[in-house]
Amino acid sequence: MDLNYQEDKAIVSIDKKLDLTNADEMDEITARLMEKEFEEVVLDFSGVEMIDSIGMGKILLLNRKLTDRDCELRIRNVDTDYVRKMFKMVKLDEVLEIDW
Repeated sequence: MDLNYQEDKAIVSIDKKLDLTNADEMDEITARLMEKEFEEVVLDFSGVEMIDSIGMGKILLLNRKLTDRDCELRIRNVDTDYVRKMFKMVKLDEVLEIDW
């Protein structure tokens, strides 16, 4: 995972998957995001092929923390059918701003 900053926005690029195997890395990214103030945080899902319930839980936790700080979480570039289906199955698309 990479974390980049653009003015009042943070962009988190996720590599291939968001699951149990990289949950600790997502926790570290979340902690780094809490150190600064942003208007928007973007999770870039370009090339992400797999997400599990742990990964979705990490997204929801991040969203809650950002909402408490009046910061918007957006998910962009969801380009695999599997990830789209998972988001829709758990209705994550009804809770978060997702740019398909």
